[in-house]
Amino acid sequence: MAGSTGVRVPDVLHAAFTLLVHRYSGQDDFASARAGGTSSGRPVAVRSRIAEDETLAAMAAELGARYRRAAAEAGPDETAGLGTGLRVGHVESDGSAGLPEGFALLLHSERTPDGHRFTLHHDTGLLADELVARMAANLVTLLRDAVRRPETPATRCPKSCTTRWPSRCRPPSTSGSRSASRSPRTSATTTCPN
Repeated sequence: MAGSTGVRVPDVLHAAFTLLVHRYSGQDDFASARAGGTSSGRPVAVRSRIAEDETLAAMAAELGARYRRAAAEAGPDETAGLGTGLRVGHVESDGSAGLPEGFALLLHSERTPDGHRFTLHHDTGLLADELVARMAANLVTLLRDAVRRPETPATRCPKSCTTRWPSRCRPPSTSGSRSASRSPRTSATTTCPN
């Protein structure tokens, strides 16, 4: 999908992760952090809005462009600016650097010879291991469906996400919500072929 549409694999992973967070949280406008793939390497906030008729490829292109713009405009000591809500994010890395801390849910993607490996890290005090394992499986389903049906609007991809996460867990939005300050823990790893 990434090669045929001109978007990068990490952009597609970020878009699918954004759609997943949207489905589990019920919010269609929130900020997530993203890091990696740019010279700064530190997380910056990316506003994520879910449009009804947008394909996952179009969503990936838009989120990728927003991320690269935000990373280019961020000052040298500027932090992600995610507010006080539940912190969610995506980090693209080569595995040589540590992951940012303080996220309730963090998608870590790494390019390997076999494709892109992604791992969901999570705060076990906020999200149960079983829930995050289901989220990882649903992320794979979303990605596979987007490859099979690239012209299908992202909001019409399989509705496999029927379980919502606990009401105390909401990503940052304009209304604000609870903050998570614990360190994430690895829960689920999958490799997606290039």
